[in-house]
Amino acid sequence: MVRKVKRLFGSFQSKILVSFFVFSGLLLAWAIVCFFVVKNYKQVQAFTQRLSSIHSQHYKSVGNLQYFMLAGYHQAGFYTTYRQEHIDEVLATETAIIEQLQYLVGDTVAKHIRVDAQLQRLISVHERLLSSVRKLKDIYHKKGFKDYGQEGLMRTYAHFLEDSTNIHPSTILGLRRQEKDYLLRGEKEDVQIFNRLADSQAAALSNGSDIKVALLKYKSSFNLLVNYIDQLGVNSNSGMYAKVQNTVQDLDYMYDGVDDVVSVEVQNLNATFRRILIYGTLLVLALAIVTSFVLSKALTREVRQLNRSVIRFIRSRFTDNVDELDKASYNIAEIETLNRSFLLLVATLKQTVYDLEHAIEEEKRISAELSFTVAQLQENMLETELQKQEVKKSEAKLDALFNSSSSCHLMVDRNLRVMALNDAARNFLSQENADVCCLGDTITDFLSDGEEIRFMEDFRRAIKGTSVYDERYKETAGIWWEYSIVPVKNKEERIIAVAFTATNITQRKLNEQKIKQQNEALLKIAHVQSHHIRGPLATIMGLLNIILLENNFNKGYVIMLKEAVDLLDRRIKEIVGYTEDKEEIATVRLS
Repeated sequence: MVRKVKRLFGSFQSKILVSFFVFSGLLLAWAIVCFFVVKNYKQVQAFTQRLSSIHSQHYKSVGNLQYFMLAGYHQAGFYTTYRQEHIDEVLATETAIIEQLQYLVGDTVAKHIRVDAQLQRLISVHERLLSSVRKLKDIYHKKGFKDYGQEGLMRTYAHFLEDSTNIHPSTILGLRRQEKDYLLRGEKEDVQIFNRLADSQAAALSNGSDIKVALLKYKSSFNLLVNYIDQLGVNSNSGMYAKVQNTVQDLDYMYDGVDDVVSVEVQNLNATFRRILIYGTLLVLALAIVTSFVLSKALTREVRQLNRSVIRFIRSRFTDNVDELDKASYNIAEIETLNRSFLLLVATLKQTVYDLEHAIEEEKRISAELSFTVAQLQENMLETELQKQEVKKSEAKLDALFNSSSSCHLMVDRNLRVMALNDAARNFLSQENADVCCLGDTITDFLSDGEEIRFMEDFRRAIKGTSVYDERYKETAGIWWEYSIVPVKNKEERIIAVAFTATNITQRKLNEQKIKQQNEALLKIAHVQSHHIRGPLATIMGLLNIILLENNFNKGYVIMLKEAVDLLDRRIKEIVGYTEDKEEIATVRLS
């Protein structure tokens, strides 16, 4: 057992492997040291780059803020939507900076960069700046500009007073001049003069009059505007404007201080990394030299021993006992291992040739099966192509049927883009528009103002899931349309589009009008019969009753006359009843 272990670990191959593993271990150790140094160096560099990126974002944010305070708040869209590109970008950037700084705080602990306290102060100041900017935006929005906000409300009252004849123009001119002077110079004296003028004029007006109410609202609006301007502090060293500017300056100073601290920390870390790299390299190099010396000596001894064994075996003219050579040196056993490996290789080659021949036969069989499969695949492809042609023919027929319909069919997506339409719809949309409506166009580009308003009302109802059915008369063309707008859903029952169908019902409306006219004629006939004919008949019937009460007459003829009159009365009632039935039928048809 000891001999086997000795032969295993004392062989030439094992020593080569040991040498390889030793040098590989040294190289691996040196690579680990280099990897550790490079990784930490890159992490520190990434930290400084992220901090520089945050600083650049802050500079850009400050630029957007300055633009907003100079000109951005002049935009009308800011007062209608409470959105302005530059101030919104400032808010988004400051929020992102706070999140990035919070991430860097945790990153400094992992990288052993002692700037977490400075970063925390930066986060605090950025949060203060974010709060100030939000308040600044809100005050600017309330203050307004020209026709918007508080300034716009003040101008409205001022214009109302200017158009009034109850106040002398010189008084209004004085108020407006003080208003303009304050907005230009920001002096409180102009506000005081304005209020005195407004109070004196209000005292001269009767209580409850529209002019006095408007004057007092004009004064109140002006004073509220002054309050907003004071809160902003544009004309002074206080207010939100100065607060924001001071916060920005504090951030600039703090960023400079953080940059200095980070620079020192990075230099110290880089110096540490360089020392680790140098000492690690020297240690690995020393271990490599010692190991090379030890292993080279061991390997040389084994080579000399192998050389002596081979020379002795050759000088003996290959008569040396193999067992003795094996006892003298284990290297002979390695030669025998190589010989056995060669014999095993020969046997393996024979088996491999046999396996290759068998594999060739198997490959031929598989090739034949593959050829058959390819032929079947080609047939399937041909059949698929025929099916595609049939589908195209069916699509062409459906398209022809769709376009040949006299009704207008149109489908638009949620963004009002045309997804499908037939020729009738395309011709209808082109009647009042020089362009031809195509797929992908916006449907509202082909509608008049009135049609666009009605269409958008129905579209919003349909996109919420409510179908719309109605009739409308287009005066310009003299056409009645019956239309429907219904939502279109996908497999997930989500509304993806709206389908619009319109049918020309002008002829039906004309027929209904004709029926209505006929019914009116029948009603006139019934009126004439029930009043103009039945009236005299009622008179005759009354006279007959009087005659029957007397004695000197031929009652037989009178009775015959009465029967004829009764018969005429029944016929008139039947005609009137038939006319009333016709009116009910016409009413049902019209409804």
